[in-house]
Amino acid sequence: MNHTPHADGTKPEYSAWLQEHHPALFRAAVFHARGDRQTAIDVVQIAAVKIGRSWDNDEIREKIIASEAYVHTIVKNCLSTYLKIRSRIEGRERELDPDRHHVIDDGPDLELRAAILSLPQMERSMILLHYYMGYTIIAAGAKLDLSRDQSHRLHSKAIKRLKALITDTE
Repeated sequence: MNHTPHADGTKPEYSAWLQEHHPALFRAAVFHARGDRQTAIDVVQIAAVKIGRSWDNDEIREKIIASEAYVHTIVKNCLSTYLKIRSRIEGRERELDPDRHHVIDDGPDLELRAAILSLPQMERSMILLHYYMGYTIIAAGAKLDLSRDQSHRLHSKAIKRLKALITDTE
């Protein structure tokens, strides 16, 4: 068996296997994704990468070549992981949506509400998490996947921008 990679890093035997089995991978992904073709495309790409990374392991390669059910299991697992990650991302976006929680009600300070809503997404999220949802700056930053220093910089930047927006409208 030729395991020597091509110049682009792909393995010839894997490339041939993938070319031959790509339609079956896609059909399995569409089936498991309940007809969602875009999700199926993403899942096939993830599965192809996962299979490609495992190709050098003789035992796994033999299972992949010999068992269509094994490949279907890989596709199902990749779909499951993909959906969990997508759900977490969508959940984070929903959580930080100011209109969903009505954290900034239509109160007497409409000017502040308008200024907050006009901030870039990350800055708006920092302000909402810290001032309206009670998180510390560091905890709010952690929710946004920021380090301690990045959290403080983002908070400072958001406050400066808010001050500028409010003083411009006065």
